[in-house]
Amino acid sequence: DNGSITGLEITGQTALTYIWKNSQGAIVGNEPDLINVPAESYTLEIYDLIDCITYAGPYNVQELGAPEIDDESIVITPSNYGASNGSITGIVITSSYNIAEYVWEDDQANIVGTDLNLTGVPTGYYDLTVIDENTCEAHSGPYFVSEIGGPLTANPSANPQAICRGESTNLAPGAGGGSGSYDYTWTSSPTGFNSSLQNPVVAPTENTTYHVDVFDGYINVSGSVDVIVNQLPEPDAGIDQSISHGTSTILHGSSTVGSGDYAYSWSPIDKLIDATMAEPETKNIYESTPFFLDLEDLQTGCVSEAPDDMAVNIIGGILNSNPSSYPDSIFCQGETFWLHANAGGGSGSYTYEWTCSDPTLDLPDEASFSISLDVAATYHFNVKVNDGYNDATGSVPVTVSPKPQLDLGSPVQTYCIYDTVILDAGNPGASYLWSNGDTNQTIRIGTTGLGYDEQNFSVSVINVEGCETDTSVFIIFDYDACVGIEEHISELDARIYPNPSTGLLIVEVQDADSPVRVLVYNVLGKTLYENEFKPGNERDIKEEIDLSSLSHGIYIIKLQTNKRLKVSEIILK
Repeated sequence: DNGSITGLEITGQTALTYIWKNSQGAIVGNEPDLINVPAESYTLEIYDLIDCITYAGPYNVQELGAPEIDDESIVITPSNYGASNGSITGIVITSSYNIAEYVWEDDQANIVGTDLNLTGVPTGYYDLTVIDENTCEAHSGPYFVSEIGGPLTANPSANPQAICRGESTNLAPGAGGGSGSYDYTWTSSPTGFNSSLQNPVVAPTENTTYHVDVFDGYINVSGSVDVIVNQLPEPDAGIDQSISHGTSTILHGSSTVGSGDYAYSWSPIDKLIDATMAEPETKNIYESTPFFLDLEDLQTGCVSEAPDDMAVNIIGGILNSNPSSYPDSIFCQGETFWLHANAGGGSGSYTYEWTCSDPTLDLPDEASFSISLDVAATYHFNVKVNDGYNDATGSVPVTVSPKPQLDLGSPVQTYCIYDTVILDAGNPGASYLWSNGDTNQTIRIGTTGLGYDEQNFSVSVINVEGCETDTSVFIIFDYDACVGIEEHISELDARIYPNPSTGLLIVEVQDADSPVRVLVYNVLGKTLYENEFKPGNERDIKEEIDLSSLSHGIYIIKLQTNKRLKVSEIILK
């Protein structure tokens, strides 16, 4: 494991994460230089601080060649019966590196020689191991040294004795003794194989027993050897799946053939968190993707003949959010409107995070909600939608327009019966509707001059932004207002509560000099309630009035004695 990949030049950001993976998807390094690795194919993934990724590779680390053993010109000299004078020579070794050691072993794993040529051995099977200076090894054998002059024997063997379906093995008869000149007849169980070669090559598809009959010109001997055929694992990548755009899933790999102990190899590895698991989790997937599964049986070393595949299909769209306001995008001060996140795509299950250009607003983390704003301005509402895998953001502008500002003066005004009053609703360019039907910005008010007169006026103003404000004023024309200040009518000491009210109000008057007349008007000046209360011995009044039959809204209440007056607005809710 002394290979390396170095010298890559990586430009751009400096705060990077490096992940080297082998062909199975296993992580083998976390530095720009990859060192001390075996021969393999390697891929580099480079992540920045926000998990943007760049791929490099694959790069192949080659393996320096192990020694090669050429036994085409081998010479095996039999051993005399009862002696140890057999030999194996003529083997040629090719290597790019110095040979460090030759090891010959007999069929009991005893070392019987340390030179390239094996000499001075009795009849038997021998294996050669060649080791170079890098400790790379090559193996060859077994080679059979027969015996001359002894009894005719047949000890067939297979090299290797256990194979994977589709592989081959070499048969050797293991003939010895007798005359030293042999004829061979090979057969098999189950039937189907026949050969007269000394060392035939076979590729059985199931467990097979090979029989050999050896004839030295005088007598026959027989022997047999079993060849075990391990079946290839058959990968099952599972059924196709459908997932939402930008989400992940779990793949389900298995096999019905083999030992049950497998090494899993999924691809493409760049779309998987760990491609070596039986049931790996994918990364977030944004396009339909086929996945492939290869298997290796860890007990037999057999590898699947072809990968099995399945597809992860993407349904639905990209996670998105297109927030909107309802019923429009322009509203008046204090008007209630709705915000909608309008999320779509992705997994279909969302969480929401709202923010605003005005950081003082506390917004709920909901798909939709209502809100009203009292400050005229343009607001930008932003929403971040998360579907458990990804984020999507959107923004909607909302303009809050100012309402008309109305000031008709004090709510109760007293003038001389000979005066003319001009009421000005202000807000030039707006639309006006006075309670007397006038549609001008200003109206002129007067009386007959014959005596005391009360008039109530209200106005509704709609400015160029379409926002509306209402207000009213109570005008009193009184002869007393035509003389000195001392004779002006004074305000009555009275309380009206609760205000706002659901309809039942308490009227309290202190130091009433005469009966108190109570009148209630709507904003158009129409009298809706009238009553009169007399003071008690202490000149105080405390009475309940019932206005619950009136609609919700704003009304004018007037309390008046002979010399004093109080006019107020009340709100019924």
